[in-house]
Amino acid sequence: MLSTDAVFSAILLTIGDSSMKRQKRDPLGRAHSKGYQAGLSGKNKEQCPYQNVDVKSQWLGGWRDAISDRSSGLFK
Repeated sequence: MLSTDAVFSAILLTIGDSSMKRQKRDPLGRAHSKGYQAGLSGKNKEQCPYQNVDVKSQWLGGWRDAISDRSSGLFK
């Protein structure tokens, strides 16, 4: 019989593995997040590293969200 700690550790490992796989499989969400980070750090939208139209669109959407959040005072 497994101890409670062993079961809990197995659950955490399973949850961690599935979230890592999700992140790797969601390039559009990752591009949006990277764009948001770029916007918060003050980068210009011309610095978008993507060429693919769909991925670039997501990056720019994240960038615009960050610029909007910065201008509304959410971040300095």
